[in-house]
Amino acid sequence: TTDYLRRRNASYIFKRYSDSLNIVESYQKMPRFIQINLTTATSSLPLFSLYKLYDKENNKYFIDNLEIYEINIKKTTELCYNEKKMSILGMLDMDYEKLTNFKGDKIMDKLKNEALKLNNNDDFVKYLSDEDEERLLKNSFIEQGIEQGIEQGIEQNKISTAKKMLEKNIDIDSIKEITGLSLDEIKELKKRSNKYQA
Repeated sequence: TTDYLRRRNASYIFKRYSDSLNIVESYQKMPRFIQINLTTATSSLPLFSLYKLYDKENNKYFIDNLEIYEINIKKTTELCYNEKKMSILGMLDMDYEKLTNFKGDKIMDKLKNEALKLNNNDDFVKYLSDEDEERLLKNSFIEQGIEQGIEQGIEQNKISTAKKMLEKNIDIDSIKEITGLSLDEIKELKKRSNKYQA
């Protein structure tokens, strides 16, 4: 699972968490929130993960009414078959058309109908429109590239500034203070600069 998908899922549960304040009388009466994320991203993830806002070092919860579960469908699908060897959780990985055309026994049909109900529930499915979802995913990739580019540009600017300062024989401590580069980085730049001048 990539970070942006987890951030997307977190934005949904945190919005629901915030929305609950409109219907409760006090913070103490807020309900318990549980989010279950089903992932097929990679089989290297554990079968099951539980996330809480918890400080392990101080053994203290920041909040006690929010839990996020992540279930690896690739691993669980292999474990969950009914008596007729039909995958119960396999249908969770099906798109709408496959799910609609899925044929099974009575138990599987009942589960299929429940899954179809969820697919038709606007609150469940349409937290974001398809266009908004696509825009956010696209922007996530773009921003990730921009952030990396900005970081590289800032680093190159520091190096360029340090080189110019070295050419003017400004002391290393001043260069360190102005550019934020480490002494080792500046010494390496000075060594390279002297090598090319020789």
